[in-house]
Amino acid sequence: MATTRTRKSAPKKANASLPARTVRTVRTRPYVSAGIATGAITAVAAIAAGAYFFRKSGKSAGEIGEQISTRVKDGLAEAGSRARVLGDKLGLETATPTDKLADAGRSLKDAGTKAKNIVDDTIDEQTKAGAVAY
Repeated sequence: MATTRTRKSAPKKANASLPARTVRTVRTRPYVSAGIATGAITAVAAIAAGAYFFRKSGKSAGEIGEQISTRVKDGLAEAGSRARVLGDKLGLETATPTDKLADAGRSLKDAGTKAKNIVDDTIDEQTKAGAVAY
């Protein structure tokens, strides 16, 4: 009769200091440690550059935040308009699927009937084929 042994994992040092854990991580996972160090150095450099330029600009933090916010909003609006223009050039539909569903709901309401189940055609086909995994 064979006996089975349970493996005991290596004892964990519950009270290991931060430097000891850091050295152990660097030894066992050098690439992860290098990635973390690179990210930390990049963050410190970005903070230092931001502080330097903040001092040079002579503006308050509120003014700089407002300026950044305005630039982001303008950039998003411009990107949206460019996407719409490109979609029109390529002949893509501009109506969203929710618009289609809303139109279908309104037409059913006007007709006085209740919607059984409004779904996307693709989902309906996949459900009939049994391809949708739950």
